[in-house]
Amino acid sequence: MAHAGHTPKRFSLLHINKLFVKNGAINLNDFFTLTDITDLVIQKQPWVTEHIEELKQTLQIRIEPIQAIGRHCNNPFVCDFKTYCWGNLLDKDKVFNLSYGKDKIWRLYNDGILNLADIPDDFELSHRQSCQVNGQRTGAAHIDSPSINQFLNKAVYPLYFFDFETVNSVVPVLDGTSPFQQIGFQYSLHIVSNINEEPLHKEFLARAEYFTNPQVLNPRQAMINQMKIDFGTTGSIVSYNASFEKGVIEKLAIDFPDDKLFLRDLNNRMIDLLDVFRNAWYYVPQFGKSASIKDVLPALVPNLSYKTLAINNGDLANKTYMSMIDGTFKGDVHETRNMRKEE
Repeated sequence: MAHAGHTPKRFSLLHINKLFVKNGAINLNDFFTLTDITDLVIQKQPWVTEHIEELKQTLQIRIEPIQAIGRHCNNPFVCDFKTYCWGNLLDKDKVFNLSYGKDKIWRLYNDGILNLADIPDDFELSHRQSCQVNGQRTGAAHIDSPSINQFLNKAVYPLYFFDFETVNSVVPVLDGTSPFQQIGFQYSLHIVSNINEEPLHKEFLARAEYFTNPQVLNPRQAMINQMKIDFGTTGSIVSYNASFEKGVIEKLAIDFPDDKLFLRDLNNRMIDLLDVFRNAWYYVPQFGKSASIKDVLPALVPNLSYKTLAINNGDLANKTYMSMIDGTFKGDVHETRNMRKEE
């Protein structure tokens, strides 16, 4: 701009105020924060000039530039050409899929070791990494029965198998909430009274139109009221990656102080099924580096799959429900509300 004869006097960055809390109509002066970055821009000008010249020279080259892979492929963002440059190095049996590998991955790669099965026996690995490498070498599973039994012994009947679905819109649609806040709109609950009984299913799904109608009961309060009926006061609550559910519940406890004792008691009753797989107390080679339920479920129960569900992941559930809230949903609302995303 300066070279074009239009030198700006000031640069500012306009971004969302993460501390903003909606209360009625949104005041844009409160919703956005304006930060002066003029000094930073001026400091960066020599860097920009230098790199523009480098880019011009690269564009003039008529053959593909040679660039070794490295940490720069993911920094500051994942490169769009990563799959092209890395090729089969991204396959499940390669060292780049070592669970929580970080620096170990690059040490192995720089030493010429590409396959998990080729990692030397004296290379320092965590327990989960060792299970993964051994699984690649032999196809063997690892089952730590004492640790699993210790985990199961913490469970108290009745068991409540619990999963939230949330929306986290940039612009909050519900009074008392903030940008990007995870707002529960649905939960699925299976209650097992004892080991010999079939599970009893309970569920909650807020009405989307209530999110924009201040004259009706707040949908978050409606969910709390239903949870009081469904969860009782005793028994373990079992979730997969329970930190997510606990985070949503803790925010409810803060925002609805009259119910905080009940809500925090729910969190105190929570146990996390992810621990069994994250800690590799149970590991099969099909898991690879992942302990996500999306990888664990088909490996352990092949006849069950998320792929067969119409709404088969949290992001799609988020987008579908948000379109019902803002009125852009295309389709049969009643039919879609009756689809169950069960985990």
